[in-house]
Amino acid sequence: AGTCKLQGAFGPLLSLSSNYDVLLSHVCNEGKDYLVIVNHSAISSQQLTLLFSRHWHIFKVIGASESEYEISTNILAEPFRVNSSLAAGGYLIFRWE
Repeated sequence: AGTCKLQGAFGPLLSLSSNYDVLLSHVCNEGKDYLVIVNHSAISSQQLTLLFSRHWHIFKVIGASESEYEISTNILAEPFRVNSSLAAGGYLIFRWE
């Protein structure tokens, strides 16, 4: 209750597909933008497919460290695909700039 489905792009995220519902949040901290994805299921893990715009630098945040995805800008019209597993009750964090 009180939430709505993703209806279009969300920051650099163009679309997200999963086998269960997830919660998407935009968090801004110290001038940096983060996308937080939380698995609503406490008992089932799930596979996610995220499509990001190639116009952004995307980082996966793991604890205190970040790893930047190498995104080719040769084909800007085609989204950058990230496949990821999301543990039961787990979360993923991405940062963009």
